[in-house]
Amino acid sequence: MAAEDLLRPTLQEHLPRTGVRPWRLGSQVYVAFFGGVLAVTAIAFLNAGMLHTPARVRAGILAFGAAGLTAVIVLAAVLLGGDDVPSGARTALTFVGVLAWGGMFLLQRPYDRVYATFSREKDPDEQYESLIGAGLVAVVLGFFVQITIVTAVAG
Repeated sequence: MAAEDLLRPTLQEHLPRTGVRPWRLGSQVYVAFFGGVLAVTAIAFLNAGMLHTPARVRAGILAFGAAGLTAVIVLAAVLLGGDDVPSGARTALTFVGVLAWGGMFLLQRPYDRVYATFSREKDPDEQYESLIGAGLVAVVLGFFVQITIVTAVAG
């Protein structure tokens, strides 16, 4: 290691960036719970872009979303087959969405920590954008698309 490498600044890539503030990672669980795996995949993918994550992280989020959607389709075929709809089917589909969110959370967490550490806003409430508007849109659209897929598979 050269002497000039010892004196080179290492945190230059973590300077605060201007632009759109990301959403809280913990708030995304509500989108997963109410909207399902498709809704949380969309929100997590957009949030990963706001956190400036590498392409491999965004690909991982899409992989968790695809795995969750596959699980939803399999559960729909098994649990919802026929005319009788068991009461635990909605719970199982919600559980899949929350499980997929867990993987997406773990992929985003290191980049969220860097963002929170080097954010210009020191007040934690001011560091993040509200997820209410985008979250409601994702919940409604994601839920209806997921229900359409489930009824097509189960029907």
